[in-house]
Amino acid sequence: MGFKQYLKSYRVQIILATFIVFITAFFLTNTHKMILYVANPPNIKNILGGKEIINKFLSINTLKVLLMYLIYGIVVSMFFKDKTSTFFTENEDKKLALYFTKYLAVITSTTIGLFLVFLVKLIVYKKGFYFFNTLGNVGQDSVFMFFFIQLSFALFGCSVVFSANMFFKENLLAVLFPLFFLEVIVLLLGATTIFISEKLVFLKYILSFINAGLVDKLIINTTHDYRIESLPITIQVMIGIVIILFSVLLLLLGYLVYLKVRKDKINENYYFNLVSSIVYISTRVTISYLIAFTISSVLTIFFKGISIEDGKLMFNAILLISTAFFVAFKYYIPKLILDQEVA
Repeated sequence: MGFKQYLKSYRVQIILATFIVFITAFFLTNTHKMILYVANPPNIKNILGGKEIINKFLSINTLKVLLMYLIYGIVVSMFFKDKTSTFFTENEDKKLALYFTKYLAVITSTTIGLFLVFLVKLIVYKKGFYFFNTLGNVGQDSVFMFFFIQLSFALFGCSVVFSANMFFKENLLAVLFPLFFLEVIVLLLGATTIFISEKLVFLKYILSFINAGLVDKLIINTTHDYRIESLPITIQVMIGIVIILFSVLLLLLGYLVYLKVRKDKINENYYFNLVSSIVYISTRVTISYLIAFTISSVLTIFFKGISIEDGKLMFNAILLISTAFFVAFKYYIPKLILDQEVA
């Protein structure tokens, strides 16, 4: 079966996915409000300025980016209903065509959906040129950059979920685990830095250094409503290209993993033992964090003899011990018992 035949087999999913992306993006990017803004123009004193127009009509905030990611996850999942029946059971010579045509079908639907939203915005911009350009000082290039940035986000989101499906049987897990893993990283490198005891100077310094370069910027950008579309166009183009390059790398990585999936593993929740270990450790680290925070906080609050510094040190110790316990309970204790039984 060639590329055209594969794409034809996805035509129902493409139409439905295009509709889902269009409707979601239409409302999340305030296209309906943009139409109303032109249809019922405000008083001259309430005319929006350039940055306000971009923030309201030609960009989306971090929360909406996450919502669009979930939509892209749903779209990708629609194309993976054949995961255990045909996708992982095809012959080696057919895997290349099957993998990339499936991704092409996903990108076709998301691109068309976003392009339709872009067309609506462009038409509305032309209709309300006086309000957007003359009074708002927003050029037509901002509308095109809106489409380019949103398309780069879509490519990245689809690539993340698409590649994650090469590790997990459940589509929902493939959508949510990347977000959960990001949360664990933010938790460990971000919030944990606050609770590191001053007695652990070296560890606090390392985590603070990583935190300042990665997590702090992520949190600051979120709280200050940072928008890529507000940057100069050349920087926007560079950021978009970098995002697209990462998307391509993720897609190629997913393909290499796809070739490694064994047929006897396709009915298991995790296609690789390493993935199972990562999921287990990530969830247990989160649980350990909650245990350590709860115990240390309660003891510090209700026992006057325990200082804040003692509470921090207690948090560090409990987090380390509970995490080590969970890992040992999963991997070392069963093996030790089995070795004793064999002996």
